[in-house]
Amino acid sequence: MHSQEYTKQESSLINNIFWNENTEELTIVFHSYYVDFQTFKSVSYDVFEEFINSESKGKFYLQYIKKNFLIKKSGSATQLNMANKPKGINKASDKKRFIKLKINVTKFKKEWFIVGQKGVYAELTLQMLPDGQVDGYENLGMITQDVTKEVYQADKTVKGPILGNAAELEWNTGTSESSIIPQGNSAMSEDPLDDLPF
Repeated sequence: MHSQEYTKQESSLINNIFWNENTEELTIVFHSYYVDFQTFKSVSYDVFEEFINSESKGKFYLQYIKKNFLIKKSGSATQLNMANKPKGINKASDKKRFIKLKINVTKFKKEWFIVGQKGVYAELTLQMLPDGQVDGYENLGMITQDVTKEVYQADKTVKGPILGNAAELEWNTGTSESSIIPQGNSAMSEDPLDDLPF
């Protein structure tokens, strides 16, 4: 199977775009939509190329793809490429390891940010499980924001907010890291970036 993939995340609507050369099927994976993905039939490479080079991927999808091509399949992220779904592991190794982080930035305590000469920083900690162990969701552990020295000295019971988790992923043969499908909210919603605390 020959396929091409676009994964640069610059659209608030679209996360990934896949095009299959053999079947001329175009699969679009969404960040936040009423479905997690849609596959369209009989889409030429020229259309795929125009899509990925368009200034607004969301606008091109809504005004051109959605109106001009038949949908072969829609569904949730769990239905898409389940055979290729990466498995969470925790293996000690003398080789380079890639740890994926998923952080809810709305949970950050802005008042705990550190202003430095080269930028504004947040100090985080990965509370990692022992070698060989993962949690029930195949994660290595949770990520928390560090309590500042001043806050800790004033109240030693204060704990940092849990921001998300981290996972070391192992892919099946023939797949790649860029094929990960996020398990996001499939309902339509307003842009969550408007509510960021910074």
